[in-house]
Amino acid sequence: MTPLTSPLMTDRPPIEGADALPLDDLVAEVVETADAGPLRVLLLEDNDDHAALVEALLEGVTPEVTLVRARTAVEAVEHLRASPHGPAFDAVLADQQLPDSSYWETIERLADAAAGVPVVALTSLGDDAVALDAVRKGATDYLVKSELTPDLLRRTLRHAVERSRRDAALREANEVLRHTLRHVRQMQAQLVEQEKLAGLGRLLA
Repeated sequence: MTPLTSPLMTDRPPIEGADALPLDDLVAEVVETADAGPLRVLLLEDNDDHAALVEALLEGVTPEVTLVRARTAVEAVEHLRASPHGPAFDAVLADQQLPDSSYWETIERLADAAAGVPVVALTSLGDDAVALDAVRKGATDYLVKSELTPDLLRRTLRHAVERSRRDAALREANEVLRHTLRHVRQMQAQLVEQEKLAGLGRLLA
């Protein structure tokens, strides 16, 4: 695993001429801009053996994964809120049963603190009710620990991150379009006023 040194997603420069791009192109460009570098993953796991398993499964995968571990929900929330400039992680892998948090509250606590960062729930139980509850509480996806493979873990993380980035890019593109629409309406109002003044001038001439 490599140290956590890659730049934050929110530090990327604005796209020049963004308000001239079609929506699909703008979304694609934002996602591509955010797609460089290793995936930064926060692992919330109190069990040393399970944490070692996840680290081993992610060793050597592409794209490279930078893993930071938290052992309690409080520690994970502190990691998620530590950066004042935006998310320091691309995804969270979270065990649900922890010394300071139960199955029914862990994901909700993380989702509240994650500010849009996708949370993938890890469970030792092959219980669909627990997994579906995690999704309802804000998890992007869930994985059963006994079924983990390098490919499954990589694909789940990758898909969660891509969905999150596309959703964020879509929100950004919509904001650009709203700004452009406001500007167009302002220009239209100015043109109407100019026409009124020109008409009044012709009447007085």
